[in-house]
Amino acid sequence: MGHLQISVCQADSDIDDRDPTGSVRRNFGRMGDALFKAAEEGTRLVIFGEGYLNGYQSGALLPEIALRLDGEQDQLEGLSAAVDGTGVSLVFGATTSRGSYPGSLYNSAVVLRPGEEPIVVDKTHLSEFRYEGEPVVAERMDWAVGDQLGPVFDVDGFKIGVEICHDIVFPEVARSNAIRGAEVIINVSAAVGGFGWFWDAIPATRAFENCVWFVHATVVSEEGRPPLLGHSRVISPVGSVVCEAPDGVETTLTYTLDRTSVWRARASLKPFTERRPDIYE
Repeated sequence: MGHLQISVCQADSDIDDRDPTGSVRRNFGRMGDALFKAAEEGTRLVIFGEGYLNGYQSGALLPEIALRLDGEQDQLEGLSAAVDGTGVSLVFGATTSRGSYPGSLYNSAVVLRPGEEPIVVDKTHLSEFRYEGEPVVAERMDWAVGDQLGPVFDVDGFKIGVEICHDIVFPEVARSNAIRGAEVIINVSAAVGGFGWFWDAIPATRAFENCVWFVHATVVSEEGRPPLLGHSRVISPVGSVVCEAPDGVETTLTYTLDRTSVWRARASLKPFTERRPDIYE
C-alpha cells in the first residue's frame, strides 16, 4: 500500500479528418493495449494526456467524435472491460458531450477504475494565448467551462486528484486537491511548444508547495499548429524531476511512487499545519 507504479503514455493527439471515427477507434484500442501491457509489467495506473482520445486540436470535428456521456456510455464499455479485466486503472483526456451542441462539449479527464463508476473531471480554466504572433489557441471556441473541481479518488490506497493543463496556472486547484487529501496530482496536458520554460518551473512549484507527487502527462503532435511539446514528467514531493520524456516523440514513462516521500516532505515543510487561512484574503 506504500507504493504505486504508474505509466505515463505520451502519445500523439492527431485525428485524421478523412476518418475521424476510425482515429478514435484506434485511440481506444491503443489505450486497451496499454492496459494489458501495464498489467504484465506491474503498473497499477496508466495515464494519457489532454484530449488524447479525440484530439486536442480537432476543432470542428469535435461535435462528431466527442465521447458522449448523456446515454448508456456504450463507447466506454470495451475500455471499462479492459480496466476490470486487468485490474489497472486509467486516466485519459477526452472531449466529452452531455447534450446537443453547442455549449455542451467539455475538455475532460476520464477516470476508470476496476469495479467503479467512471469519474469525469472537467477543465475549469480555459486558455487563450497567441503563438508566434498568431491567435491560435482560444479554447472557449470549442469547450464550455467546467464549474467544479473533480473528486479526490483512490487507486491502491493512494489519494489522487486530477487537473487539466491550464488549471495549473491557478494554485488554488492543486491546493484544494491537496487539502482534500490528494497525495498525487495528475495534470493531463497538451503542452504547447515554445513554453518549455513554463513547464520546467510550474509543475515543480505545485509539487513542492503541496508536498505531492506531481505527474505531468502530455500529448505530442506531428501535424498540429502550434506543435505539442510532449516532455511528460514525474516530480517528487520536494519538487525534483525524477523522470521525464523527451520532446515531441511517443514514449512511455514508468515510475513507482512511494508514500513515504509525501510524509517526509510534509513533516519537514509543513505546508498545511502552518497555514494561516484566517489571515489570507
